[in-house]
Amino acid sequence: MAGAGLSGGTGSDGQGGTAVKRSTGPVVDPVARWFLREEASVGLVFDFRGPVPPFGSFAARVSHRAAALPVLRQSLPERRDRRWPPSEAPPAGSVHVRHHRSSHAQDMEDATNRVLREPLPGGVHPAWDMWLLDDPADGASFRVCYRVHHGLLDGVGAANVALTLLADRAVPGPRAHHPAFPTPRGALAAATGVALSRRSAQHWAELPTRRPPHGHFLFRDVPERMARTLAMTYGTSVNDVGLAALAQALRAWRLSPATTGTCPDLPVLVPMTLRNDLQTCAVGNHFTTMRLRLPCSAGTFDEALRRVHRRTSTWRRTRARDSARLAFGVLPGRFAGRLCDRMAAATSAPVTVSSITLPATFTCHGAPLRAAALLSSLHRGSPTYVSLTRAAGVIRCALHHAPSLRDPSTITQHWEQAVHKARRDVADRPGGGE
Repeated sequence: MAGAGLSGGTGSDGQGGTAVKRSTGPVVDPVARWFLREEASVGLVFDFRGPVPPFGSFAARVSHRAAALPVLRQSLPERRDRRWPPSEAPPAGSVHVRHHRSSHAQDMEDATNRVLREPLPGGVHPAWDMWLLDDPADGASFRVCYRVHHGLLDGVGAANVALTLLADRAVPGPRAHHPAFPTPRGALAAATGVALSRRSAQHWAELPTRRPPHGHFLFRDVPERMARTLAMTYGTSVNDVGLAALAQALRAWRLSPATTGTCPDLPVLVPMTLRNDLQTCAVGNHFTTMRLRLPCSAGTFDEALRRVHRRTSTWRRTRARDSARLAFGVLPGRFAGRLCDRMAAATSAPVTVSSITLPATFTCHGAPLRAAALLSSLHRGSPTYVSLTRAAGVIRCALHHAPSLRDPSTITQHWEQAVHKARRDVADRPGGGE
C-alpha cells in the first residue's frame, strides 16, 4: 500500500524573508500556494431536469448568496502574502454570473468545453464564476457550470459552496472528515507514498505527462443502484466499484483494438478530503492524496475489484490520510511546497482520480438535479483527470483530458460497459437478481 502527502495545513508561508501582511485572514496553506502557481481551477457541472430559470432571477440568487460567503470575497494573495487578503470588490453578478445560450448547431458538450476555456475573473474581482447554459431547442433541461480558482478551494469545498449558491433549500454537502490518529501502519503508508513519488512511474506512452493549453471534458453515466448491487455482492464500497471499472476501462483502451494481452498497472493519485465540520466552506485546500496502483493488469472485473478494495480498505483501517494531516501541520512551508511539487509530478502518477458524493435530492429554481460531475482544469500535476461523482442516483465518470489523448471517449465508454457487464454477470449467478 502506498500513501501520499498533499494537505492544506497552517504552516509558514514558505517564501522566505518578511511577508507582506495585507490582512488578518486565514494563512495561505502550502497546497493552496502550489495551486496558485499553477493557475488551476476546480468546479462542478450540474445537469437539471426542468424549465430554464430566468437568468435575472438566477444571477440575483447567486450574487446575493455569494455576498454572504467569505471565501467568495477573497482576493488571490501575492507571492509574499502570508494570509488571504480581502477582495477590493464584492461579488458582482455581471462579472461572476454569466449566461451561455447554445445555437441549434452546437450541442451542450461543445458549449461546456467553450465555457471551461474562458478565463476566471481576475484583478480586483474574486476568482470564481458560475455559468447558466441552455439550449433554445430544449426547454426542459439546463446545465450550470461552477468554477473557482483551485487555490481558493478544493473539490469538496467547491461542492459545498456550489450547493449553497444553487439549492432551493439548504442541503448537506459531501461528508466531512472526522480527524483521528493514524495507526503506525497508516503512518508508514504515508511515508511510503512520499518515497515512491521520488521515482518515475512505469510510463504509458499513450498518456500525456505535460499540461496542455486547454483540456476537453466528456463523461458517461450509470445508475448508482448497479454499482451498489455490485458493492453489496462483493463486500466493497461503491467507490471501489467505480475504481475497478476504471482499471478495466483503461486496460481495454490501452490494449485496443486487441481484446487480450498484458497491461501494466497504472499509478494514480486519489485525493481524499480532510475538511472537517467546521471547514465546510473554508478558504484553502484541505485534502491529501493517496497513491493507488490501479490494477489495469487484472484480466477480470472481479480481480480488479478485489485488488482495489484491498488497498482502499487498508487506507481506511489505518487512517493513513490523517498521517498527512498531522505531518503538514508541522512541516515548514518551504519543505511542504517542495513535497507538493514532488507528489504531483505527472511522471510519478500521470492520472488523478477524484471521487465525490452529493446529496441525492435537491432542486434549483424548482428543477431537480439529474446528474453532476466534479471537474478540475488540467495542470502540471494532472494532465489527465478523472472524476467519479455520485448524485441523484447516478454515477458520472467524467474525463478531462488533453486534446492529444487517443480516442478519449472510449475510456468513459469502456467504464460504462465494465459496470453493466459486471452487473449482468452477477445477475446470471444463482440468486444474483435485484
